[in-house]
Amino acid sequence: MDSHSVQTEPLTRLGRIITGLAGLVAVGGMVLLIGVLLYNRLHHVAAAVEGPAVQLVPGSNDILDVAPEVRSALGVFTAPVKKAGSRDRLELLGSLFIDPSHMVRVRSRFGGEVVSIGPGDAGTEGKNGEPQPLRVGDRVKQGQLLAVVWSKDLGETKSDLVDALSQLAQHERQYKKLQSLDKGLVSQKDVQDAQRMREADLIKVETLERTLRSWKLPQSEIDEAHVEAEKIHQGKPNDIAAEQHWAEVEVRSPQDGVILERSITLGDFVTTDADMFKIAEVSTLGVLVQVYEDNLPDLTSLPPEERQWTVHLKSQPGDRGTNGSFDAIGKVIDPTQHTTTVTGWVDNRSGRLRVGQFVTAVIDLPAVKGEVVIPRSSLIEQSNAEVVFVTPNREAERIERRLISVARRARDQIFVHSEPDAAARAAGCKPLKAGELVVTSGAVELAGALQDALAARPPAEAAPKTSEESNP
Repeated sequence: MDSHSVQTEPLTRLGRIITGLAGLVAVGGMVLLIGVLLYNRLHHVAAAVEGPAVQLVPGSNDILDVAPEVRSALGVFTAPVKKAGSRDRLELLGSLFIDPSHMVRVRSRFGGEVVSIGPGDAGTEGKNGEPQPLRVGDRVKQGQLLAVVWSKDLGETKSDLVDALSQLAQHERQYKKLQSLDKGLVSQKDVQDAQRMREADLIKVETLERTLRSWKLPQSEIDEAHVEAEKIHQGKPNDIAAEQHWAEVEVRSPQDGVILERSITLGDFVTTDADMFKIAEVSTLGVLVQVYEDNLPDLTSLPPEERQWTVHLKSQPGDRGTNGSFDAIGKVIDPTQHTTTVTGWVDNRSGRLRVGQFVTAVIDLPAVKGEVVIPRSSLIEQSNAEVVFVTPNREAERIERRLISVARRARDQIFVHSEPDAAARAAGCKPLKAGELVVTSGAVELAGALQDALAARPPAEAAPKTSEESNP
């Protein structure tokens, strides 16, 4: 280290200390300035409230005369009471799903090898100009061929039926021949044995046919076994074309819909419990959304014909949405989110919506007759009562505290009964009309000033107590 560095290091440290102290002084000065300003503001407001500029109207417990400068000091602002339009607009977040009753899992009735897959949508071609096999997203019709499976079990069961039919025909001829002979030429036992073998063959044929029917084999394929048995009986050669399809199982679509999943390819061996395709009808999709516990009364009060909503895609802001309805409101509340599920449906015949998309379901709750709306900031809750401060106009010095009958609370609005019922009137509630002005800012300060004025008034000047004051 050179001598210059040794000499300047203490100076550098001293400079840092001085800079730090200056910063602390600046911050402290700012805090002190803010404190002084707040003190002056609070002192000014307190002086305004406690001074003679805030006075009770003689003979009243609820009406104040407030000088204009005090209104300004308290930051009193007003807003008009409005008629209730739509009760509220609920925007519920969720997603789209498939109606389980419209989705099927397609399986083969017999285990075996997949030897072909049905052609896909018209106009799609694969290699060598051949039709493209069915793919995920292709639309299919009820009864459309999806795949063909070569099944050893089916071939053996049909062959067993042919064998049983052949034996039945042979024993039938033998039994008829014995019956046609004179009784002296054949014993009764031989006739009975022939009859018993014929009946055993009939039972075997019926058992095999019932087995094939239980496997949902078409009657036409069962009839093919009868045709083959008749050819054997007549000594005709086998049909080569029939033999090529003898053990084939056609897998067909049980309904109209769209293929959601294809889990097979040529040469795969499938079992009877393996899903080959999943097909769903998506012209109507389910909608699953979450609703907060506070909004449940609004939804449950709607009659079935008014349980309508408009579904908007979150990926397409500003879209017009698609109309639908909801019919199931969950019975279990999530203890963490305090929400439950609402399930409904939306029309998707246009194919615009897709399974799993995030959506917003908008519900416009209809207005309730006899309700008005005030801002949430206007409401003051005192003990068991809800009050607002009402003034005739924006410049008026007279401000009245008024008990009101609250109907419901929304996110930033309070719905009030314009005309309280008998019970609410008995409790001291008064009407609140559309167009009246309510205090939206400074209401808390006015409530405090009113309480101070009531406490400072001599007992001889006290007005009769209101219901709120009698039952705090």
